[in-house]
Amino acid sequence: MRYLKYFILVLPIVIALEAQAQEEDCAFKLREAQQLYDAGRIETIPEMLQACLERGFTQEDRLAAFKLIILCQIYADDLEKAHAGMLSFLKRYPEYELTTTDPVEFRFIFEKYRTRPILDIGAFAGVSLTHGLISQPFTPFNLNNAKPKYTSDGFGFQAGALFNFYASSNIQISLEPMYAQSNFQLVYEQEPIEGIATLDHHEKQSYLYIPLSGTYEFIIGKFRPYARLGFQLGLLFANNTSSSGIFEGPDEDNLENRNQLNYWVFGGGGFKYKLNKSYIFVDLRYNVGLNQYLVSPDKRFTQPNHNWVYMYQDSDFRLNSFMISVGYARSFFNPKRVN
Repeated sequence: MRYLKYFILVLPIVIALEAQAQEEDCAFKLREAQQLYDAGRIETIPEMLQACLERGFTQEDRLAAFKLIILCQIYADDLEKAHAGMLSFLKRYPEYELTTTDPVEFRFIFEKYRTRPILDIGAFAGVSLTHGLISQPFTPFNLNNAKPKYTSDGFGFQAGALFNFYASSNIQISLEPMYAQSNFQLVYEQEPIEGIATLDHHEKQSYLYIPLSGTYEFIIGKFRPYARLGFQLGLLFANNTSSSGIFEGPDEDNLENRNQLNYWVFGGGGFKYKLNKSYIFVDLRYNVGLNQYLVSPDKRFTQPNHNWVYMYQDSDFRLNSFMISVGYARSFFNPKRVN
């Protein structure tokens, strides 16, 4: 039993020493291969370095070895192997970016391949502020004094999934299904029955949003700002109101009086910060409602509690909102020769 303990303690040390020795041996082989390449003796270099590509090189040395092997195959006029080597290189280093020190021959092969991601998958969450835009006001009171407005009633929130499809390195098509909750309230520029009661009307909605948008990304190193334009469908599946005036009542389900399928156009932007095969992002957007929120004008006067108890009538209005979200996405690559 005592020997087993010694074995368990010593084994990791032996493995670490062996790995270090192999690393040093592969580093020596790389230096020797570079000297042979500089002397124009390239025939044995690919075979010399091949074993160390799988195990033995540091990350930096493996990158240099891959490039050296590809250059040897180019100079040996074995373009089939050079292309196979480049494909292996890009599968291991899909986000590699050419540098000014890369030889023109290496650049020539590299540029024949699609190196951008094909898809990003991620998740995000954030907050929103919602307000209404009135096209035709209605109220039980004198409109000259009691001018209604639909304003934000605190923060809503949203959370969802991100699917980014790449049309090019800069242009992406984004699908972002999300759950969202928003809040707004009715206020008056001047209280219509001041001194008698304060009129309050609050609404809370729950949506399934399906936004589809196009983005243009500006590639500036790891920091990548982008602009976005898109169209959004929203399925309203819950709508609760709470109202008070001279009388105060419980929350009510007001879904039947609201359009359950809604439409928006939106614009915005944000930025990504690149990580290894992934990125974090901050997204800002403004949604502009395209349809009236009241399901039909007939419903304006057929809400007895709202009309007579709480002294509330729906105006013709659309809902706009501002959103900010933070998220994380993983990029997926499929390097492919394109010319």
